[in-house]
Amino acid sequence: ALPGREELGRRLDLASRDLPFRPGAFDPFLASVERSRDLRPLVPGDLAETLAGQRISLLLQPLGDLWLGLIPLTGVPEQGSDAELRALADAQGLRFLDLRAATAGLLGRFLSETLGRTLVLGLAIVLVLAAGLRDARRLLRVLTPMAIALTLDFSLMVWVEGAVSLFHLVSLLLVLGLAIDYSLFFNRPVTGGEERKRTRLSLTVCAVSTFATFGLLALSGIPVLHAIGSTVAFGNLLAFLMAGLLARSEDLPRSAAGPSEVS
Repeated sequence: ALPGREELGRRLDLASRDLPFRPGAFDPFLASVERSRDLRPLVPGDLAETLAGQRISLLLQPLGDLWLGLIPLTGVPEQGSDAELRALADAQGLRFLDLRAATAGLLGRFLSETLGRTLVLGLAIVLVLAAGLRDARRLLRVLTPMAIALTLDFSLMVWVEGAVSLFHLVSLLLVLGLAIDYSLFFNRPVTGGEERKRTRLSLTVCAVSTFATFGLLALSGIPVLHAIGSTVAFGNLLAFLMAGLLARSEDLPRSAAGPSEVS
């Protein structure tokens, strides 16, 4: 495909006419083109350790005995472009892939699956708590703060972020676990004021440390880390506050801490 030296020379003379280049300025270029005729074909291995090789490896991949080439399109108009591109792809044996639509569809399926499994998980947690507590009032005191915290956290993420993503929903599962722990510990029977104070102090330390850890993630500029950090940090705080506000206030009678309980 390279033109001969004489033909290329004529084209250069025509292109550089009336331009202030000295005679022979393009002789090294002519010699380089001539040497290129005898070079062996360039293969991806020749570029393995170069920046160009890294860029090419993202666009060109081996596929059995063939090579799969990815050609990103830029500057494509929004309206009416899909049909024309798909028609061109069918005519040339190519495959047109709308990355935005494909990614949105993939995340949409993940989102729907996560919602469905979260509901199943929530039902399982309620059944386990009901079997373990065996008291409708205690079960209600445990579930109410959890439900309020999750609802407020979800609403806050929608209000602040504009929408919730898959990472927000996955993070809500961690908030769910924290809310259950806070509710169970706040509502466990205690034998006096000192034990209640120790319980509240321990839970406060846990809540503050968790908020500080995930609060740092919320300050990250990486969207995934920001989504996880903000969801868990605020959800943890809400779960702690709701569990503390709605906790039982009565103590376990002194007689309940007798030999039968110790044994």
